[in-house]
Formats: sequence, structure tokens, C-alpha cells
Amino acid sequence: MKVPVVPEEKKSLYRKLRASILPVRQTDSPMVKLGKHTGFAVVLVLLTVVSAAIMIAVSFAL
Repeated sequence: MKVPVVPEEKKSLYRKLRASILPVRQTDSPMVKLGKHTGFAVVLVLLTVVSAAIMIAVSFAL
């Protein structure tokens, strides 16, 4: 499957983060691609949970 090339300024924040954290290359094996997709999802979940925890801590402190 060929991935279309999108200019850098038209990429969404999601795609920019994904390309900078765990870039998926055409030469990666299917297991490596699956690992990178899973790892990126885990990073997003952790960032969300940490952000929520910080917001809750700040709200209790105020």
C-alpha cells in the first residue's frame, strides 16, 4: 500500500506527533509496524492520564 506524501505544513498535529515519536517506515516488518502503532497509542494514553492527574491535583490544591 502506497502512502501519499503530504506537505509538512498541511499535516495535522496527530500526524506530526506520530512522525516524531515513532515513525513508521515502508521497510518495517508487519510486527514492527504493529509495535509502533501500539507504542504510539500507549504514549497517547499515558499523556492523557498524566494530564488529567495534573488537572485534578491542581483543582484540589486551589
